[in-house]
Amino acid sequence: MKHLIFAGALMEILLFAGEASAAISVSNFQITTTTVSFNISGTLSGPLPLQSARTLFFVNTVPASPGFVLTPFVSSSSSQIWTGSQILDSSYPLFTGSPSFSTGDYFGMAFASNLSVGEIVSGSVFATFASGTFDPTAVSAIELVWGTSGDGSSFSGGSSQTTFAVPEPSSSMLFGLFGLGLATRRRRS
Repeated sequence: MKHLIFAGALMEILLFAGEASAAISVSNFQITTTTVSFNISGTLSGPLPLQSARTLFFVNTVPASPGFVLTPFVSSSSSQIWTGSQILDSSYPLFTGSPSFSTGDYFGMAFASNLSVGEIVSGSVFATFASGTFDPTAVSAIELVWGTSGDGSSFSGGSSQTTFAVPEPSSSMLFGLFGLGLATRRRRS
């Protein structure tokens, strides 16, 4: 039993390393070929980006070929849900990027107006995109970047907020099975 608890704690540390110290945290991140969902909370840190100060970009840290975005520039459908207090852009609250973008594939979350340093961002997202938008197997970690440099080729002028691991479906399933086994074991005791 002690070994199971230690293994579960170690798995949680490995899957979610680095989230606790970030100003912005992203949790419950799930991505399929057509959907993305996550919770986000925290305070934006500077500097103020040179361009696109109303957009948070979720950038694949290891670009893949053909990339985890398979269909470029697709806006989310009406099933997109945001429960935070900030107002999202009604025309394209979430949008996907181009597979050929030089710093890696991305999707963006656009707000109705510019965000500012020190602003609290908190809420939940669920979005459905056109079929075949994402390749979930092509991403293992995502960097959350506020804004861009404006040169169209990189996010170097944006403000990096956090980087988080994207659990593989098999890792997430193992972690869930561990939790279920632990709960069942406690009931029997």
